[in-house]
Amino acid sequence: MDILIYIGWILAIIFIPLGLFMSSGRGKMLIAGYNTMNAEEKAKAEATYDMDKMTKIIGIMLILIGLSALIWGYSDPIIGTVIFTLSIVVPLTILIIGQFTFLRKDR
Repeated sequence: MDILIYIGWILAIIFIPLGLFMSSGRGKMLIAGYNTMNAEEKAKAEATYDMDKMTKIIGIMLILIGLSALIWGYSDPIIGTVIFTLSIVVPLTILIIGQFTFLRKDR
């Protein structure tokens, strides 16, 4: 049981600062694929998507994952696992739907 507390703290120490960095709007280079794009592809992505809003949403998602990892470590393993899973699935679903709706600039 104690190992879950340690894992929760390790995940929180990783995800919460990363989430704060992303939600400040300075973490575009950490979005998968964005860092490997050339200048033309980056300009096209900036024209298509609201990248600042996307980094803020990803940052909030990372903070939620970090906080739920702490809850996971201190709560019942089954309830904690459900909370941890929902903290990943729900924001990720919002982000995927958002790529086709509210994160697009051309809509």
